Amino acid sequence: MSDLGIEEQKEILIQEAVELLAQGRGHIGIINLIRRKGESAENAKRLSYPIFDEAKRRLRKQQIPVIFSGWFLIIGFLILPTILFFSDVGFAVYMYAPIFAGAIILAKVQNPERLPEP
Repeated sequence: MSDLGIEEQKEILIQEAVELLAQGRGHIGIINLIRRKGESAENAKRLSYPIFDEAKRRLRKQQIPVIFSGWFLIIGFLILPTILFFSDVGFAVYMYAPIFAGAIILAKVQNPERLPEP
């Protein structure tokens, strides 16, 4: 990694950090990643804050379709039967399986928290 420039090294660290955050490792996982690259503990913690912020932003961007589909299942299967009930059909059955599936999808979305700065 020494033949790469600083920006390329930072980009590689951010990509690896996004993967760690998606796995649920959090900010501590990013600090450990930087320490494995040869940095001291104090320096790794200092470097981890901007890397964490960018990795979290990219992770949230990747999760937009998942979040949208979860909310679509929840809202769609609450509103659709109501619309059917008040339309000429006059019959509506609330299906709870899609609502639970949407809740499970949203529960599995990672939302990592940043460690407090010293």
